[in-house]
Amino acid sequence: MNSSDPVRPAPAGWPIMRQSWGKLLFLHWPIEEEALRPRIPAPLELDVFDGACWVGITPFAMWDVAPICLPSLPLLSRSLELNVRTYVRFDGEPGIWFFSLDVQNPLILSARLVYGLPYFAARMGLQEAKGRVAFTSRRLTGIPEARFEARWLLGDPLPQPPPGTLEHFLVERYALFSTLGGRLVRARVRHPSWTLRRASLEYLSTTLLENCRLTTPKWPSLVHAQDKSFKVRIWPPRALRH
Repeated sequence: MNSSDPVRPAPAGWPIMRQSWGKLLFLHWPIEEEALRPRIPAPLELDVFDGACWVGITPFAMWDVAPICLPSLPLLSRSLELNVRTYVRFDGEPGIWFFSLDVQNPLILSARLVYGLPYFAARMGLQEAKGRVAFTSRRLTGIPEARFEARWLLGDPLPQPPPGTLEHFLVERYALFSTLGGRLVRARVRHPSWTLRRASLEYLSTTLLENCRLTTPKWPSLVHAQDKSFKVRIWPPRALRH
């Protein structure tokens, strides 16, 4: 899809949720397949780029979070989110597997029941001034501690990553997989193609990866920011046949 085709074709059926996303940061680390395979349900294939799997941490802001047929409420439809993810395929379709999702708004925790996703309540904050963004998160429950602190400086916009590049491999994914009621499910999402910009990571301190039993270097190999905010539509989870 190119810049003249800003929204992907809609999946079959009807979305049930809407959101808007912005202030997003992608942090990515390569990781060996052997470290991930025991953590991912067997019907899913680990997605590999040039012989390496990847894990990411993604903090961002969301608003207008509501069922598709209802108006959003100002105090209930906003949140910060922070997720830990890796990349998988099912029947050739690329998607995302989440190890954890921390959110500021406790109402969003209901998505754990609807989508089978590992949501956790956290105390979170985001500040931005003159292109410098600071994001903090501390999970309210659980041992070991799950915390995240980062500060980054926004850089120049980047061209839309073409197919075959690592950036395209990491961000152009429009399906998420989870387990719900003991069954593997897939939910599709729809939004414009990602537009990235450079970002300089000035500070990072986190225990999220070790909390998910993932071993990586302290500093990420790739850092990108989202260039623009956009609207998102989310379809209901569907059980997969395998």
